[in-house]
Amino acid sequence: MSKFTPGPWRIINKELSVEIESPETIPFGALTVCTIEAAPYVGRVAEDARLIASAPDMWEALQLCVNAFGGTYEDEKRAFEAGMAALAKAEGK
Repeated sequence: MSKFTPGPWRIINKELSVEIESPETIPFGALTVCTIEAAPYVGRVAEDARLIASAPDMWEALQLCVNAFGGTYEDEKRAFEAGMAALAKAEGK
């Protein structure tokens, strides 16, 4: 089991920053995993935020890929689908 903050993480666009939040809560609200100190429309901030927010999905997909080697066809199919979904999330699709 992983020890990082569980996903799925979501992107919260603020006026002058972008926050990545976890579904976990703390006494004062949502748990912020990461804050990018730039407006969402500056440079590649939106793309970077999507990549960061997809980290738990990519980790899970990689775990499935590693476990699928030597596994069944169904294991491989599930790993492939998880990988494709994680990549799509990172690309904003």
